[in-house]
Amino acid sequence: MKVKQIKVPYYKWRVITILVENYEDKSVVIKKMHNLRMREEDIENISTMIDDEAYGGAVCHYNLGKLISIIVIFPHKDIPTLVSTLIHEGRHAADKIIDTTGIEGCESAAYLTEYVTFKLIEDYLKDEKS
Repeated sequence: MKVKQIKVPYYKWRVITILVENYEDKSVVIKKMHNLRMREEDIENISTMIDDEAYGGAVCHYNLGKLISIIVIFPHKDIPTLVSTLIHEGRHAADKIIDTTGIEGCESAAYLTEYVTFKLIEDYLKDEKS
């Protein structure tokens, strides 16, 4: 399991990713979500997905009080699919920041989305090079 965090400057949001590398990580993932004070129904959703051995894709949940997006990423077959998932979920995280901060205008939203997705991809590609 890999846990990463990016801070989104100015908006004070954090985007936390948990990469599930094997399904035995379930208890650690659930503990991390409890520590982040995620909603019980979101924790149950992740628990069920891990029990069902979800493959590919991810799910994004939020703690609005703590300004956190948490993205749980399930095992992927290859790097391009993982990058595609990071872009998709990064967009969800950016959209939540946009919705809660009142960002207006396409260009501002595009820069925020670019920042979040770039940081997500950068973090995971660093690991692949090691």
